[in-house]
Amino acid sequence: EILRMNPHQLLSQEYFCCAACSGPGHYLPPFLTFDEVRLHSLQYHRVTLEKAVKATTMLPTTLRVFVCKLCPVDSGHTDTWHLTQEQLVIHLASHSQLCVKKWKEFSEVRCRVCEMVINEDTMEDHMDSAHPASLFAGINNFPEEDNVLKDHDSQADMQSTEDSATEARHLEKRRKVSE
Repeated sequence: EILRMNPHQLLSQEYFCCAACSGPGHYLPPFLTFDEVRLHSLQYHRVTLEKAVKATTMLPTTLRVFVCKLCPVDSGHTDTWHLTQEQLVIHLASHSQLCVKKWKEFSEVRCRVCEMVINEDTMEDHMDSAHPASLFAGINNFPEEDNVLKDHDSQADMQSTEDSATEARHLEKRRKVSE
């Protein structure tokens, strides 16, 4: 079985969300890609101006994605996307163990906003110059009583804290092994 980015297994903060849809029930529709948000904005809000689409879109926590270059291109747009290197390596093992050893050769890092191939080391610079956070919707753009937005950010904060704790444990293990 070839493992792929499963929308049903993602945490809510890993989706792009349409903040223009906040209303009854305070439900923000989730999207895997920014292209999906653009299409939604056109179909439901009759908005095509890129600046307006960005201003009403909440960004996901993870803005880069690892893409398997071995999978057929027509396998589905996001079928070959993986949010972490670990997920990518697990996926590559479904092709062959040899692929795991050469994972960098058989994958690429892409920006989730523009889908451009990016060097992972320059991802932060790319986001700062091409897609500054100030162009997108954030928690400060909404009324205090909008609970779903608080939940979205607090879940992201909790996940970020968990990720930091996990990374700290891995660093500690590496330090002990090297001693």
